[in-house]
Amino acid sequence: MILLSFLLLFGDIPLCYQRMETQFFNPNVVSQALSLYRYDQSMWNLATRDLTETSRTIPDEVQQRARKMRPNPLKRPFNADATQALIEQLLYERFVLVMAKYSITDPTDLKGMFHYIQQKFPPCTPRLQ
Repeated sequence: MILLSFLLLFGDIPLCYQRMETQFFNPNVVSQALSLYRYDQSMWNLATRDLTETSRTIPDEVQQRARKMRPNPLKRPFNADATQALIEQLLYERFVLVMAKYSITDPTDLKGMFHYIQQKFPPCTPRLQ
């Protein structure tokens, strides 16, 4: 708890969660996920570029959504589980939107690829099931 309090002194959200907001869509991992689900290699770079681009606005969106929650999970006392769930939900929504741009809309594939990416990103808290 002391470490978490220390981390919160330097921003609203601990560094691990900040990295999740902006670095979750690692281009190599996203390409691997697309490959595993046999999507055309010609679109991998385009899709990863779009995911990187959309990641830039995720921190602001997390803040906006958190402000609407009662209690706000980003405020003291910081709620790690609710924050992680909020970020993962937003990341999944963005992932689905970007993939739809490339005609990838199969829910099973989308969930599978997102889960693959998620498993490659070190969690800030134990994974919610």
